[in-house]
Amino acid sequence: MKKLRDYQEFNVDAFLADKKVVIGAMKPSTNEKDIKAGYGFILKLMILDDPKNEGINNGESLNIKLKKAPQLKPSQTFTFGNIRLKNAVGVVYGDYNNNLSIKADSLVDSRE
Repeated sequence: MKKLRDYQEFNVDAFLADKKVVIGAMKPSTNEKDIKAGYGFILKLMILDDPKNEGINNGESLNIKLKKAPQLKPSQTFTFGNIRLKNAVGVVYGDYNNNLSIKADSLVDSRE
């Protein structure tokens, strides 16, 4: 069957909930397609603790394309829940559905 992936929905907030991450880098995007779509920044994160999934993703890296650069610095840690992605969209892809693309407007403090 074809087009089955069109019916898959990925909940970014549920996936990232309670994950503790460290910022590896924040850099400008070099992909023209992303820049034209307004995603001018790439936030590189590494998962330190993934309690909901028994640590299965500990040590994995995430690249998140953002429209607005966050006020965070490399090597700073935070937990999703206290901080969340605004208007995030995630897509799972790849031959084994083991790749993840995340795009969002920005990182926001959910306590504000």
